Amino acid sequence: MQNYKKYYPIIEKYRSYFEQTIEKIKNSNNLDEKLLLAEFALKYAVKYSTGYFTSSFLENFYLDYAKSIKSEKLNKEYKKNTFLHVLTTGYKAGGHTRVVERWIKYAPENQSHSVVVLNPCENLPKLEENTKEKNGECIYFERDMALKDCALKLRELACEYEYIILHTHMEDPTAVVAFGVEEFKRPVIFYNHASHLFWIGKSISDITLDIIKDDEITKINRNIKNAFFIGIPASISKKEAVNKQELRKKLSIPVDKKIIVSSGNFHKFNPIGDDNFYNIISDILDENTYCYLIGPSKKHKIWKNYWKKSKKHLIPLGIIGFYDGYLDYIRSADLSIDSYPLPSATALMDNISYNIPSLSLKNALGILDYLKNTEGFCKTKEELTLKAKNILNDKNYAKQILKEEQKSLFEIQSVEAWNKRIKELLKIVPKEHKINELSYEKDCREINDLSVLNYFCGKKNNNFIFSFIKYYLYKYIKKNRKKEIKYLLEIKRF
Repeated sequence: MQNYKKYYPIIEKYRSYFEQTIEKIKNSNNLDEKLLLAEFALKYAVKYSTGYFTSSFLENFYLDYAKSIKSEKLNKEYKKNTFLHVLTTGYKAGGHTRVVERWIKYAPENQSHSVVVLNPCENLPKLEENTKEKNGECIYFERDMALKDCALKLRELACEYEYIILHTHMEDPTAVVAFGVEEFKRPVIFYNHASHLFWIGKSISDITLDIIKDDEITKINRNIKNAFFIGIPASISKKEAVNKQELRKKLSIPVDKKIIVSSGNFHKFNPIGDDNFYNIISDILDENTYCYLIGPSKKHKIWKNYWKKSKKHLIPLGIIGFYDGYLDYIRSADLSIDSYPLPSATALMDNISYNIPSLSLKNALGILDYLKNTEGFCKTKEELTLKAKNILNDKNYAKQILKEEQKSLFEIQSVEAWNKRIKELLKIVPKEHKINELSYEKDCREINDLSVLNYFCGKKNNNFIFSFIKYYLYKYIKKNRKKEIKYLLEIKRF
């Protein structure tokens, strides 16, 4: 990993602008303007990386707003052993929604699990199936609801359940407004699925669930005292034997070559100078070795260039839904290499569980517990290259690596291990929800390598003129606030 310090001034620039926006909120006397600026500030801090991992000022602002929204239908009665999972939105690809699916699927039969999706998306058949099997339902809110209306509806719905579990997006303030009032009594559990990014929600979290043991970001950068290690539920079960040759024929993959796969949201592969996936894979690829990338696409110029540079041996496939062929590519591979420079926790875990030996390179974010004490964790590019070639050319070595990884994965993330921790969690979660007032002066503002990683691995448009035209169009002509903010964010990058 290269030295990121040369990029620190970029983060300082974005931190300064974020703080200026906070001052504008403080100085405004107009609530609508304050709400607009707060929405912008949230999205800005997530998108551009500022050194902040949370903002007590913004949380306190939304807590004050929550108190102004009166509830008339707060039902004090609820059914025992009922859980409401709250999603900002759901996805057919990636690990975010798979966690919720598995949580519900693996839950004991005496529990009832429902899901509410605040921002409508495509229907999620697997999620709907799993909730139905657990005597729950999938609830989709109406599209483009105002924050006030959405939060009030969520508050009243959540009263009917014993436990509330948040899987919300980092920039989504709905849960803070919904549960930021004393009269709401049901305990709120926050699943910290994006620890490395800025987010709000700790003010309303009765317990925070971490996916890494002793997460330093939780303890130091967020000063959270109520954390509980829960991890990620793995899809571990007896996998049916597969005929790799038949799978490869089906996918038009060379039958007699060595095949590597890597998967993750395309932004996890965004290069940071020389720190990029092409550089770590280039010495492994040869005339007999191909690498298929799920996430990045040849529609993006940089990946088309890498495809050509590799003589078409590094093949970006774009996004593939988990149930739409993704697993066929995984099961057809000889080796899995983690996304880089940002790792993909759930993806690599699934690859191991589907009997594919896997490697991950040290990065600024760190590595999950199930892999860090195995041979699958590589501290240098040279170590990764050597191990990759050994796995591809020595079946006994590949089996040895896989056996060790699966043993560790099973011990930490199996269904049994997951449900044991859930049982422990329910013993210690507070019986009544409480609000935590926060101090903005105590917020961590440290700029470090992780800040740089977050910035470069964010989703950004590189065309200033396009962004400016779109911003002007939505601000002054179409008057679409969401789109206006979207393109204003792009403009502020330049």
